[in-house]
Amino acid sequence: MYYGTRAGYKASIKEQSEMLPKKEAEVLLKCQKKIIKCLDTEIDYIEIDIKTLITADTELKKQYELITTIKGVGAQTALNMIVLTEGFKKFSCWRKFASYCGTAPFPNTSGLRILLSDVSQLCLGYYQNSYILYSIIQQS
Repeated sequence: MYYGTRAGYKASIKEQSEMLPKKEAEVLLKCQKKIIKCLDTEIDYIEIDIKTLITADTELKKQYELITTIKGVGAQTALNMIVLTEGFKKFSCWRKFASYCGTAPFPNTSGLRILLSDVSQLCLGYYQNSYILYSIIQQS
């Protein structure tokens, strides 16, 4: 949540500094920079709390360490996957997890018509067709 808000403010600072006259933009940009600074400190506090929670629980720590060893998987993706899959207990097998993520194709046929394969419409959109998840599934 805070990451998206911070990114929005950073983008608007850039746009406003280019579009508005310097005198008018000075106060606005100053306020937005203060907001970004506050968001940065909040994000730092939240990340510290999350790291504390992970290190306190041995199972979470092991899952986090295993996921982050995959090339391209950082802290954000690892934490997202752990939370959304309830510590990978939400799915009984890797195939269901692949379907949930949108990396498992389903044949698209209707009588004599054979169309291209598609992924489940129930999948999590921002993980769909992700190389990262493909790597995770292959390593399972």
